[in-house]
This record gives sequence, structure tokens and C-alpha cells, in this order.
Amino acid sequence: MNEAAPPPGYPGRLLQSFGAVRATALAVRLRANAQEAVVSLRSVLARSALALVGIVVGIGAVIALVSTGQTVKEESLKQFRELGTDIVTVRRQFTRIRGRALDLALSDVQRLAPAVPAIESAAASVDANSPIRYRGQILAEGAVFGVTGAFFDLSKLPLAEGRLISDLDRHRFYCVAGAGVARGIRDAGSTSVLGEHVRVFGRLCTVVGVLQSVPPLAVGRQLAPDQTVFMPIAAVMRAAGARIREAVARMNEGVTPETARLEVERYFQRIRPELPVTANTASQLIARMRSQGQLFALLLGVIAAISLIVGGVGVMNVMLMSVRERRAEIGLRRAIGARRGDVQQQFVVESAALCLAGGALGVALGIAVAWGICRFAGWPFSVSTTAVVAGVSVATAIGVFFGLYPAYRASRLDPIEALRS
Repeated sequence: MNEAAPPPGYPGRLLQSFGAVRATALAVRLRANAQEAVVSLRSVLARSALALVGIVVGIGAVIALVSTGQTVKEESLKQFRELGTDIVTVRRQFTRIRGRALDLALSDVQRLAPAVPAIESAAASVDANSPIRYRGQILAEGAVFGVTGAFFDLSKLPLAEGRLISDLDRHRFYCVAGAGVARGIRDAGSTSVLGEHVRVFGRLCTVVGVLQSVPPLAVGRQLAPDQTVFMPIAAVMRAAGARIREAVARMNEGVTPETARLEVERYFQRIRPELPVTANTASQLIARMRSQGQLFALLLGVIAAISLIVGGVGVMNVMLMSVRERRAEIGLRRAIGARRGDVQQQFVVESAALCLAGGALGVALGIAVAWGICRFAGWPFSVSTTAVVAGVSVATAIGVFFGLYPAYRASRLDPIEALRS
């Protein structure tokens, strides 16, 4: 009697069924190990909590530092873009001739726009240190900027009342006060800021204008306009001995950044061949700032990851103690048929569960810290999704990695010796 032939596709369906059974068995075993891991960790809650501290702090530090670094980078780029992508920054490189340092000349900067077709306007600035006093009170420390008339338009500093500094003011001790300085004058009892006198460089300076409140700017160097007074550049250079080390310029429409950069450098090479000058366009500076921000965020992440390693060592210590305390349990499981792989899997799952719980708490801590920093600094709150995903993934990986050795020790215990302990 001939046996019936198997239906078409029978071997394939059999293999699929076998694979499904194995997957189901693995899922059941993992769920049982996870439930047992929770029970075991709760039985030594104090020890587990101490082991969690390193993981929580590490993950929280990674998320908080990376998110804050990303926010700082985006805020810096945003402020720089608000100045316009048509800005060229001119800096003199440090050089000396016969022991004397060379600096930019005010006349060279003022002739830049008429002499270079690619440039629409240019402005020089200097900063000097001097307390700003009003009626014996110090309103700000060392925030004095000497500027030319075009500086305010290039920096997009809006006027609230009065007038701005002009090139006709020259050596006169006139100043435009930032919003914070003006607020200090009013708090001292003045009803009108315009016409008041603040003491700068030991001399009285008449306030002719007040700026609107604006956030700090990256105009060549960091500038906080609210806590600054702006004076004619010639007056500051004479009173404080300040020198021009950089200037800013705006390109004409239709000019490429590279063309503007080359024309500006050729201009200074032609009139001041002894003074090396570097011109940087806004696009170059933005790309450089973005690259530096990424490097800074990476550095913060690496520093914070060190605490993760410390936390992982703590988890390994907890798991080794758990193996020592549960020798009888391990021996009993081996005696009734558990394989080495089953015991090893149990302790790896416990270690991963411990680190995963620490990762979840660390995410919450990191988000809370990042929110607090952004709120304190007045920045928009944002969390790096990459940092969150990477933090949780790294926490799980650390749990598995640092749990492998204790799990291996547990699986290698002799059942008879374990039961005798």
C-alpha cells in the first residue's frame, strides 16, 4: 500500500510552525525571567537603589548636557542669523613691527565701503573696561563700547528714545545707554534718562539715547547691549587707549560671500601690506559655530558617559552579591533540570531590568534639569531625541554587558556544592 504524498509546501510550513513554537517558548521564558527579576530586585531594594544612582546620574547627565549644549548652539546660530548672513567680520592678526603691535586704523575702516564695491557699509568698534556710575551707584561693570555711526544698523540694535551715536560726535562724551543701564538710572530716581549724566572713565558722559531691550549678540565678540553704554569710538580710544582689532561690514546685494571676503582682504593688503587681516563671512562663521557646537556636545556626552561606566560597575557588584546570596536557589534550579543557559539568561535579564529602570529615571532627571536650565536662561526648551534614545539604549547595553560576568559565574556553579551552601 502506497503512502500518501505530503501536501505541497509541507516542509516549509513545518519549519515555520517550529520557528513559531521556539519564539513563543523564548517569549514565555523571558517574561518569566523578567517577573522573577522584579521580585529578586525588590527583595534587595536598598542595594538596588544604590546601584541605580550611578545609572540615573549618568543618563540624566548625558541627556541634560547634550540637550543644553544643543540648545546653546541653536540659540547662538539663531542670534547670528538675525544679524544677517550678509555680514563680513574683519580681524587683524597679531603682529609686531619694532616691538609695536599693529592694529586697524579707523580711517581704513571708514574708507572700506567706498573703496570696495562688494561692501555696502562698515563699522569699527572697541571695548574698554570702566565702571558705569550714576549718583555714586555702579550700574554696570566694564561694559563700554566705542562705535561708529554704522554700528547700530549693522548690529540691528533698535532705538527706544533719543538718538544714536553719529560720526559727527567724534570726541564728545555722549553715550547711548542699554535698556538695563537706563533701568538703573530710573531706579535711582530719575524720571527721564535722556540728558542725565553717567560717569565713565572718571568723566561725566551725557545720555543722548536709549536702546530697546535685546538679547546678547555675537558681534565679533560677545556683547550684552542691555548692560552696555555706547560712545563715539574716538572718545573711547582717547580716554581708555583702546585699539581697533576688528570691524564688521555688510555686503551689497547679489555679491557672493567669497567675492566679498577676497575683496576685503585685497583692500587691506593694498593699503596696509604690513598688517595681516582675515575676513570671515557669516556663512563661514555659522558653519564653524555649528561644527564647534557638535564637538562640544560630543565632549559633554563623553564626560557624562564616564559616570555610566561607574554605574555599570555598581550594577556588576550588586549582581555578584546576588549570585553569592542565591547559591542555594541556583543549585536547586540546576538540580531540577535548569540548564546553564537558563540560569545565565535569568541574571542577564535582572541586570538589564535594573539598568533599564535606571535609564527611565535618568531620562526623567535629564529632561527636568534641561528644562530648569532653559527656563533660568530664558531659552526655548528642547530635548535631544537622539540623546534620549541613546541614553536608554546605552543603559540597556550596560546592563547586559556588566551582567554577563555575574551571569557566567552563576551558570558555572556546581549544583551539589551550591545546595550544600
